[in-house]
Amino acid sequence: MLKFLILISISLGAVAKSYVNKTETLNEKGTEFGINTSFFVPTQFSNFNGEVEDFEENEAYFRTDLLVDFKYGFTDQLQTSIGTNFRLVQARGTFDDEEKTLVASGLESISVQLKYSFLTVNRLQYSFEVNYRNATYDNEYFEVNEVPEVPESTAIGEGSTELSVGGGFTFMTEDQNFFSGRILYRNPGDKLSSEIFSEVEVAFAWEYFTALFGVENIYSLNQDAFSDDPENKPVLSRASSPEYNSINRSWTAPYFGINIGIGSMWRVEFKTVSKISGASTTLGNEFFLNFVRRNSKSKTFARKDAEFKEYQYEGSITKVSKSKRAVSVDMGLETGVGKGSKVDFYFFDYLEGNQLIASGYVVKVGASKSIVKITKKFSKQKLKPGIVARAGLIRD
Repeated sequence: MLKFLILISISLGAVAKSYVNKTETLNEKGTEFGINTSFFVPTQFSNFNGEVEDFEENEAYFRTDLLVDFKYGFTDQLQTSIGTNFRLVQARGTFDDEEKTLVASGLESISVQLKYSFLTVNRLQYSFEVNYRNATYDNEYFEVNEVPEVPESTAIGEGSTELSVGGGFTFMTEDQNFFSGRILYRNPGDKLSSEIFSEVEVAFAWEYFTALFGVENIYSLNQDAFSDDPENKPVLSRASSPEYNSINRSWTAPYFGINIGIGSMWRVEFKTVSKISGASTTLGNEFFLNFVRRNSKSKTFARKDAEFKEYQYEGSITKVSKSKRAVSVDMGLETGVGKGSKVDFYFFDYLEGNQLIASGYVVKVGASKSIVKITKKFSKQKLKPGIVARAGLIRD
């Protein structure tokens, strides 16, 4: 399946980004539409003391989500997104010697996000975000001595309003791999403790394919009103997941994912998250499959392309690598080009004019030649020997 999708990408002449890092925002008037699915089958649960227990015989639970979201770039650094999440849950168990399966489904929540990304400096970028999620239903709670022996329903979620605020960072290596992270203060509802959500991720990105590794963590601030009296906290249906109506929930969940760019705008994302430890939550593997269409052409570079630029050094491409991700140019130390220098590439003829088609950074330099890693493409024009290379930008 993976090989098949990559072959499709190559046959379509894919230029879609296979990876969008944690701090990147859409360009002005850019859009992104995503259909995101997940499937979670917990195998164990951890009580409020962090003691891990297996589900009882004939007891099982699963949850599947369908999140549809839309993102829009107000400016090159500010984007908003809105999402609607549909959920289906199924709980099976034995209650008062009666085996029962309960199913619940519907619109679970609506969410909104604002994210602002700061300008990248020395390949390091920061961002700030605010997230709001509102459940579209209310849960029914029971006092401990009033919980029905045989439940008639199961909850599909917390049934609460969630607010989080925080930031992220991304460091991009010279090879265009990424190390990124986020940290958020989160208030998941008036019946739950506030918490700190954190995430770190390493992504190895190629033109059509990205492999990523990371870990998520929830750290509770232990503010639950029943922290010292957990046995008397009002409960949901006995058939509901232990992760709902929790007491100072926490967990650690490493994950692995692969992304594939398809065509000029689409990407497919696969991800598995393994919740391996925690308290007041379920443990197990969650699987994600996302289809995303991103249209985010940079008007900034289009404007710059139309303006006159002055450079200190000019040369040309002498050789292009088989992967098309690196080129050799006839500029080096003798002409003032050094490792890390930015190089812009121009296509010129009497019809197209002086067209900026790509840019990159010098990763290896000699006396009279250099190797340039291509980091951005602005045109479908191919990089080939003879294309003009310019470095040492004086004015744009």
